[in-house]
Amino acid sequence: MTTTGDRRRAPSPRSIRLTTRGKVFGVVAILLLVIAYSGGNRLMLLVGGLLLGLVGVAAALARFRSMRLSINRTFWPSPVPATTPLTVSIDTTNLASIRSAPLYWNDSLPWRPLATDAVRLDPLGSSSGRAADRRATLSYTLQPPRRGVFDIGPLQVAYSDPFGLAVGFMSIGGKSELIVTPFVTELPLNGLWLEAPDGSARLVQATGVGNADDLMTREYRRGDALRRVHWRASARHGELMVRQEEQRAYPEATIVLDTRLASYHDRLEQTPSRGASTWFSESFEWGVSMFASLGVHLHRAGFVVHVLESATSQAIELADDEARMGRESDFLLSLAGIRLLSEYGRPADVSPAEGPVFAIAAEPDADTLKWLSSIKRPFELGIVFVVGGSRSTATPLEDAGWTVVLVEPWTDPALAWDVVAEQLGLARGDH
Repeated sequence: MTTTGDRRRAPSPRSIRLTTRGKVFGVVAILLLVIAYSGGNRLMLLVGGLLLGLVGVAAALARFRSMRLSINRTFWPSPVPATTPLTVSIDTTNLASIRSAPLYWNDSLPWRPLATDAVRLDPLGSSSGRAADRRATLSYTLQPPRRGVFDIGPLQVAYSDPFGLAVGFMSIGGKSELIVTPFVTELPLNGLWLEAPDGSARLVQATGVGNADDLMTREYRRGDALRRVHWRASARHGELMVRQEEQRAYPEATIVLDTRLASYHDRLEQTPSRGASTWFSESFEWGVSMFASLGVHLHRAGFVVHVLESATSQAIELADDEARMGRESDFLLSLAGIRLLSEYGRPADVSPAEGPVFAIAAEPDADTLKWLSSIKRPFELGIVFVVGGSRSTATPLEDAGWTVVLVEPWTDPALAWDVVAEQLGLARGDH
């Protein structure tokens, strides 16, 4: 849960608008004044003047009526995954010395629709009255459509004068920061084995294999390092067998995300948000979601997960030298604000990764393709998801030893993960 108060205390400028009734009163008043003046009718002149004065008083009340409200906005849960509903509560307190006017309120949103539906708030007691009478809690359900760091608010209120001739509008309070993390898809347990540096670590349990840690050898599976081949056992069984040794306490894996702006041809420039221009790409959003899902999946399977980016580093690793495990929430929080960058910014001398490598890319340039090829060690498992790319993108990666999975921005990440198992010949039951 996150609680945020007003960012600005000064009242916002107000605006007013005459209601239909107020406009009718104004038109009638003007007509009566014109007729009274041309015909010398003092009674009409008095009535017209009273009507016009009433409209003026109503407009003044709507413009200058005391409306001092304090708000405190709370999100639950927070942070929240994209497309997941959350509850927004707004604690409202009347700070004025008189009762507040009946009003309608809605909250400003950074995406369409740009505001919530208008809801009525009954008058709140004066600041000198009972605390319970001058406070109210407003709430609504919000479903953020995508990940990001968004400003919610300010609160927009509309109130009328006692005669219903004019409506006043004003903004109350400031903006509250809502952190929306990528939606993490639960990847299926499809029996996919992953090769750790000692040749024994696995991602998820492979069905049909009993007490595998007690076995000296097992059958060769695509992705196993050739240095683990047990040649004598292979000759005896008539097929390739690899050494099955004690599993490492901290097997390692690496996930890679291409964050270069030039790699995503479906990018669109958005209205500046939070003081900086931003770019939106459906392909990149899919990549971030898959990046998050892979990281969480590997992390919960017991891997020490390292992260790499083709541009300047933005994501927080799920592990470091001090904290081998348990930084999942920090990792997801960093992905809430990850964005496309125009510069490279990556280290020039990245060493080949230990263990299996997973990458997400779209249409990388030649330099990025070369960099990706240098990350994976020979004979180690390397899987790259190419989002919206073509076979021309896949070919050089396949030549470098990567298993390429072509996906679209609307592909279910769980389905893409099953495709990996099928391409490696390791779908459930195929053991």
